[in-house]
Amino acid sequence: VFEHPLAGLQIPKGTIEPGEHPDRASVRELYEETGVTAVSALPLGTAPVSDRLWHFTLCRARPPLRDRWQHFCRDDGGHTLICQWPDLETPLPAPFDQAQQAIREFLS
Repeated sequence: VFEHPLAGLQIPKGTIEPGEHPDRASVRELYEETGVTAVSALPLGTAPVSDRLWHFTLCRARPPLRDRWQHFCRDDGGHTLICQWPDLETPLPAPFDQAQQAIREFLS
């Protein structure tokens, strides 16, 4: 998850570019929004979140990984995001709570 200075707590997500496979989009968005490089991506499935269909992907990250870090994201004019690995049991704000529930179900 990351703390956006204007939008609050979020999970990496974004729009699939034309012709882009959802798994590839997940890897790209993970890197753009957190600086974490994925070495592989496994599709988990799709689920409705806020009246849209979201694709969920389990990404295997390239080490070394820290518990908490800052990343400068160039989106929307550029912002420094505070990133950390979430506990799946700690509630996230809407609509990410729906995404969190879908992730729990995919992983169970």
